Amino acid sequence: MKKYRNRSGQVAAAKFLNNLDSYLRRRWSIKSAYRLFALGLWLGLTTVNPLMAQDLQVNIAVPTQGADNFSVCGDAKPISLTIENILTDTLTDVTVTIPLLTGFSYVNASLSGDAILLNAATPSFTIDTLFPNIQKSFAFDAIVNCEGITAINAGGNKNITADFMYTGGTGTFSETSANFDLVKPTLSFTSSTPASLNLTLNETATITSILTNTGEGALEELTFYIKKPTELTLTSTTLNGNLLVASSTSGDTSFYTINGGLIALANDGGNNNDAGLFEENEAFTIVENYQLNDCNSSPTAFVRGANYGCDGATCEETTSSTPLLINSIDITSHNDTTICFGDAINLTATGGVNYLWKALDGPSGNITNPNLSTNATFNTGALTADATYRVVVSEGNCADSLETTVIALEELMISNPVTICYNTATILSVTGGSPNRVWQ
Repeated sequence: MKKYRNRSGQVAAAKFLNNLDSYLRRRWSIKSAYRLFALGLWLGLTTVNPLMAQDLQVNIAVPTQGADNFSVCGDAKPISLTIENILTDTLTDVTVTIPLLTGFSYVNASLSGDAILLNAATPSFTIDTLFPNIQKSFAFDAIVNCEGITAINAGGNKNITADFMYTGGTGTFSETSANFDLVKPTLSFTSSTPASLNLTLNETATITSILTNTGEGALEELTFYIKKPTELTLTSTTLNGNLLVASSTSGDTSFYTINGGLIALANDGGNNNDAGLFEENEAFTIVENYQLNDCNSSPTAFVRGANYGCDGATCEETTSSTPLLINSIDITSHNDTTICFGDAINLTATGGVNYLWKALDGPSGNITNPNLSTNATFNTGALTADATYRVVVSEGNCADSLETTVIALEELMISNPVTICYNTATILSVTGGSPNRVWQ
């Protein structure tokens, strides 16, 4: 009995071990298969051919270099798209939206090709149906207004993304263009001479300025203006030797529009691709001619400026100023002079319209008679003593003065007659008259 029980226990133990082995084998096979499937799925998702993950092949062409760059206030530039359905199924209800950069805008009536415009504000288009392996293309123009400067200042890469939506395939797709440059003009007065003006009434003067485009962007048109001091008359303005005619005025400010044939006059800056554009490093020489016609103790400065803009807005402006000093009026009068005792002299002043002669008690002295004469020429009358005169000359708000001293020689007096013997001597004396005396 004991032996039987032992054998039965061995059989039972063997069955248990066999069942356990089969169970573990089954469990391992399921886990291994699951693990292998998961690994294969992961590898498949991460190593799949890119073309198998997209529905469309899209190419976006944009200007990327040289004079063809997008430029603030520049001419319109083209953006073109070529789209191909690379699936075996047809895609329908295809639309594409192209959010443009800050300052960019769609040019009306510029669309060509296989698309229909849906919205010009944020340009969107429909190309309806895309059959397998069939290409469609379209193009439109874009321009950049003053707000494009914000995009330039923000830095970073500049590109354009097209977002597609459609029925079929994955339903959506996006493509981004190559990076491109966004540039702008920069106006600068690189020279202005003289640094200041010091004028007298009726004097003429010339200011010469060099206006340069130091930016990469080109301009079809710009505005130049001059705000002159009220005391001066702007007699003429020339640009590279050609007379400029003001397009408008406002008070003492004259505005000049520079475009067309005037743009073509610009000095070559080494990038003279288009005579109708004011391009990088090109320059104008602007000459302003003035005449002082009035006086002011605190005259304002000359201010000249240049700006450009588009869509009715001014994008950027540069200015240059020239201080004005006024020496009032340029007058002349007699220098200090000497006359004989009891003689008179005419004193004459020039340079103004109104004259007033005054008598002083000496050089730079006090006024003893404030109103001797209002003529340009004043007769002193017979003088028996030195006299100093001041003439005040004026014209409009301009006035200046000069002083003249007239020296009246003392009366010449010789000692009384004397009688002397032959071959004897006596002393004669003289007083008055000139200190330079010659006995003869």
